[in-house]
Amino acid sequence: MTPDRHTEIAKRAFTMREQEGRPTGRDLEHWLRAEAELEARQHAQTAKEAAQSHGVPRPNANGGARIERRTAEPRSRDRIF
Repeated sequence: MTPDRHTEIAKRAFTMREQEGRPTGRDLEHWLRAEAELEARQHAQTAKEAAQSHGVPRPNANGGARIERRTAEPRSRDRIF
């Protein structure tokens, strides 16, 4: 575990403890919950980045961006039978 990750977990666990009125004997519970929460957040961010890397932003008619998906296979209307 990196020092930064350890610090993040410790800060989140401390916040949980404070929000619950500083109960005693629940340090490990707070630590494990904080660790799981940060892991889930990191996983969600990784999944979001992976989803975005599969598309190319293109401007749409309204000037906003849309994502065009790249696929290995041609779409059904592009297939030659």
